[in-house]
Amino acid sequence: MIKSFIKLCIYFCAAVGFLFFVFLTISAYHKISSYRFLNAQNKVIIVNLNEEFPEKAKNGLLNSFIYGAQTSFSSLLLALKRAEEDPSVKTLLVIGNNSSLGLAQTQELRAAVLRLKKAGKKTIFWAEDTSLKEYYLASVFEERISPESGEMSLTGLRLGMPFVKEGLEKFGIQPQFYGKFEYKSAIASLTEEEMPEPVKRNMEEVLSNLFRTLVYETETVLKKQEGYVSSFEELINDAPFSAQEGLEKKLLTRLAYYEDIIDEETEKNLIPVPVSVYSSLEEDSYTSGSHQLALIYIAGDIQSGTDSTDSFGFVEATGSASVVTQIAAAREDSSVKAILLRIDSGGGSYTASDAIRHQVLKAKEEKPVVCSIGNTGASGAYFIASACSVILADSLSLTGSIGVFGGKVVFRDFLEKFGIRFDSIQIGKNAGFYDLTQPWNEEQIQIFNKSLDRAYKDFTKKVAQSRHLTEEEMDTRARGRLFSGSQAQLNNLIDHTGGLTEAIQTAGEILEYPNDFRFQIITYDSEDDFSLKDLISNPLLKSSLFVSGGKSFDAWRFAQDFLNAKGMARSPYVLTCD
Repeated sequence: MIKSFIKLCIYFCAAVGFLFFVFLTISAYHKISSYRFLNAQNKVIIVNLNEEFPEKAKNGLLNSFIYGAQTSFSSLLLALKRAEEDPSVKTLLVIGNNSSLGLAQTQELRAAVLRLKKAGKKTIFWAEDTSLKEYYLASVFEERISPESGEMSLTGLRLGMPFVKEGLEKFGIQPQFYGKFEYKSAIASLTEEEMPEPVKRNMEEVLSNLFRTLVYETETVLKKQEGYVSSFEELINDAPFSAQEGLEKKLLTRLAYYEDIIDEETEKNLIPVPVSVYSSLEEDSYTSGSHQLALIYIAGDIQSGTDSTDSFGFVEATGSASVVTQIAAAREDSSVKAILLRIDSGGGSYTASDAIRHQVLKAKEEKPVVCSIGNTGASGAYFIASACSVILADSLSLTGSIGVFGGKVVFRDFLEKFGIRFDSIQIGKNAGFYDLTQPWNEEQIQIFNKSLDRAYKDFTKKVAQSRHLTEEEMDTRARGRLFSGSQAQLNNLIDHTGGLTEAIQTAGEILEYPNDFRFQIITYDSEDDFSLKDLISNPLLKSSLFVSGGKSFDAWRFAQDFLNAKGMARSPYVLTCD
């Protein structure tokens, strides 16, 4: 017995040692491969938007082993910022097929391309099929190219949400959900068959504002080029059309295949360098210096407890305990001069959001806390943002949605269809309040709505105090209304429009640093998945900014949270740009 156990331990240690050796070998290979690009005097940086560039990165051992390290969106932006000042970088080539970026991220990448052009770099955009979102990006490039078989799918914007009430009824599932107030539409997915009229009006206003921004900024660039005489909005209404027609309409500069473009660049003695490799090169002004800026992510669903990940190490949800620990560590670190919260979240648990917000307020007493809202910073995520010293959002961000909802899904009739019944003994009038087999009676519904009223009052009061709004002014901005970033600025919910790069600059301005100052940017990363770091280091790790991959909020977690009768502050919308 003992001998078998010893053999098992030896085999286990040997297996771990082998995996450790393989991991180190692969890491060394990638490192050596990276260094061969380091001394290249003429580089063309390649960005493939079909790859994932998540806001919050999480690299587990298994994920890194199978897929290699991904590049976070912040890493992408700062790699391009470095490329502005790098004389060896001559060209940026972006592959725009099926872009994984959201609208606001696309706007930030677009601004980065404009800065590269201003720095004298050549910019090339290539895509087989181009949506409106992708062409919004492409419009600022010096060259805009598709193959002869390409398609211009500039068909417009859609903002949608699913409605499952009828389907739930067929299965005998009863949703009991309540929201504050008429614009708080997350519960409509379960309780309505279509968008309620107030929600539809709000969404039409937001979508119209986003569309006008896209059209205006795209057309402003196109009108500067010789021969362009079209109305971009009319072109959208005529879409989709072929790449050949796009060339005739001056939307494209020429037709060519990707291999031809690569051949043209290499014939100029340019070495193609993937942005993932370029961002990982260590010689960088953003990872040196004594003045640090702590970059902390709030991405995906907000929940109590720690960050949760799937088996591959991708981030699914942001945990309040993880973020509170990270903010506290940054607050107590004397070398950290400012904190930057990067938010891409539709919200989540109200109590979890309030816990993070409280820690932000404590940190703000000692050093600036700047917020950068990416694609979405709504509901509970906006609640957190409102506590920051300064809030920035892209004009194409979605934000606001100041309101709460909650409830539970009752499965009693569904289970009875399968002959499953529950019986219980309880002490206490409302002992079964959270039981998913017992529907609420009218008195219990009133009790639950009182708890939502308390949360809503607390939410709006704290936001009003932070944004210096009266009770009446707050009411016109709350009740669950959603805003674009530009609308949010007009309503004093954010301070400035801009992305991550502008937020970093803002932190320097608050500290009255010179314009050419460079922070050392660090992240506080709590690892919950099994990874190599768990074997050799403390769970709370300082790492350089250039970390990798992840995904944000997913539909399954959204469904799971609906099963709990808790106060939620969340925005449910899915924005697509075709």
